[in-house]
Amino acid sequence: MAQIDRRVGEGRTVSLVASSAGASLALHAFAKRKSTIHAVVLLAPALGKADSVAPGIFAINPTFKISMEQLPATLNALTAYDCAKILSVKPRSDRVVPLSDMDIKGAAYLQLPTRGHLWTIVAALTIYSPGLVRFIKSKV
Repeated sequence: MAQIDRRVGEGRTVSLVASSAGASLALHAFAKRKSTIHAVVLLAPALGKADSVAPGIFAINPTFKISMEQLPATLNALTAYDCAKILSVKPRSDRVVPLSDMDIKGAAYLQLPTRGHLWTIVAALTIYSPGLVRFIKSKV
């Protein structure tokens, strides 16, 4: 949050790009700074219920569990205007995160012709990055 505030204080436009488990963190930050965060791009986001995540994942990263448990309240605090500033990038199929767990009501969607969690994230950040940039620039 300090980096967001610092960049905004410098007169910069701040957009967030997060992938997988990091999507919940980005959404929490957005909800707290929605008037200053320009746009949010989520790549293969893990936004489902905490009980749908394999316990081993939480054993490695217990903070992720807390973030996931708090996510429903954060999403409920977002207005339709806020959600329109979010782009969710989804693959055609994903064995790690169910496609239905990548949905946010009112958000924009971009479905890539990719299969797989990691490949979708890599493709979004490389060959499909112009679409992400267009979305961010469209929010001006």
